[in-house]
Amino acid sequence: MTHGSTDSASDRSPTDVGSRQRSSRRLVRPSYPAVFQPAIRGLSRSLGASFVRDLRKAYRQGVQRVCGPTMIAGLKDAIERRAGASISDKDLAKLLVLDPSSISRWQDGGSTSLAAVLTALTEVDGQWSAFGRLVTWPDRSIAALTEAVGFSRHRLQRHRKEETISRNSRDYELPTRSEFEGLLWLFLNPEWFDPESTIECRDQLALAISKSAAKRIRSDSGGAEDQGLRAELDRCERFANVSDLQRLQARWGEAWMIAIEKRGYNWRV
Repeated sequence: MTHGSTDSASDRSPTDVGSRQRSSRRLVRPSYPAVFQPAIRGLSRSLGASFVRDLRKAYRQGVQRVCGPTMIAGLKDAIERRAGASISDKDLAKLLVLDPSSISRWQDGGSTSLAAVLTALTEVDGQWSAFGRLVTWPDRSIAALTEAVGFSRHRLQRHRKEETISRNSRDYELPTRSEFEGLLWLFLNPEWFDPESTIECRDQLALAISKSAAKRIRSDSGGAEDQGLRAELDRCERFANVSDLQRLQARWGEAWMIAIEKRGYNWRV
């Protein structure tokens, strides 16, 4: 598949969205309709070569953001179980021959060195499973794409010289999980972008997108429900309203398409 194109499953009717998810969540490949390719590629070029480089960094930052805290927590837990005693961040830093500030940065989703990771692996006998949810899917893919979409929107706003936009490259808003899911299913349904779509068709699409977004979020929760999950599910319900889905597209649509066009890997979520 080429960047920016949709796979064959994207051409199914809105009622097929849920069945596609049930068959295999790995088949969901972020994309966008080919009709937007010329405009999005032109916009990407206008942002400059440095934008593509920084966008790749944003993808990596997204992975670090979700993996860093769980990696440290899993590592400490594994060492504590082996030692039979608790270990502080300062002790962990000493064990890994790191400055304590490096542990704090790692926990906050910052980068770390390969030497530190290899040392940590040695401490847990080379077992990646000790790092908990570090390598699980789809958390890392969703985090990477979410970061890239937020970064793309931020750079678009700067490019257009919109007021009140921070010059700090790390100070930008990210889509919520429900917004991410709404965008995913929105762009997997090219019928939504057909100017000849009827009102009835759009209503049906909005309902299908809302249900598919909520189902994936509920599935990822593992059956545990809390206030945060309920809030995300409530937001998904609003996507059943065509006007709310249009606002989602207006807010994040361009950034989504640019992030997908320039994605560094063949992300599946």
